[in-house]
Amino acid sequence: MLYSSRRRSALILLTALVVAGCSNSDADPAGTKAKAEVTPSATASDAAGGQSDGELVPPVDGPSPEPSVAVSLAPSVKVGKPSDILPGVRVSVGTVKPVTVKAQLPGELAGPAAAVPVQIRNGSKKAFSLDGLAVTAAYNGDTPGTDTSAAPAKPMEGSLKPGKTAKGTYVFMVPRKYAGSLHLEISSDQSPTIVQFNR
Repeated sequence: MLYSSRRRSALILLTALVVAGCSNSDADPAGTKAKAEVTPSATASDAAGGQSDGELVPPVDGPSPEPSVAVSLAPSVKVGKPSDILPGVRVSVGTVKPVTVKAQLPGELAGPAAAVPVQIRNGSKKAFSLDGLAVTAAYNGDTPGTDTSAAPAKPMEGSLKPGKTAKGTYVFMVPRKYAGSLHLEISSDQSPTIVQFNR
């Protein structure tokens, strides 16, 4: 009787294990169902205008740039005559003189150059910035003259009040034979007009 009871108990336990095993095998494998329910999320590249879920995403348009002011060249005038860079603001160039300069800063050269005297008269009702002034020179057609800070260079600086006049000197490395035949252009960050001077 004792042997039969133990055998019956063993059979009951074995049956329970078999049933539990079958129940587990019917269940979803670990993580399978959970993984199937996860949907792909947009990546950083998708947000940047790439693809998301197989569809093209149009790029985000930023603000349109403001149109720039058209730059114009004023008619060329002879050295010694004035030209208006702004209404009421007159620029004139004096006699260009050949000079020989010494290098003062690293990268500068010594040798023949041209000294260009420039004068500005502010006849307008507003101050005119001399810091935004740019003077360039070309010789022998369109060969640019290299500007230098060597003496007697003295560029104009600061703000020119209404009714005042400012004078400065700009120096360019130019072969001596071309010093008297430069083509000069003067511009300002306050004006869309570039004034031109020739001998």
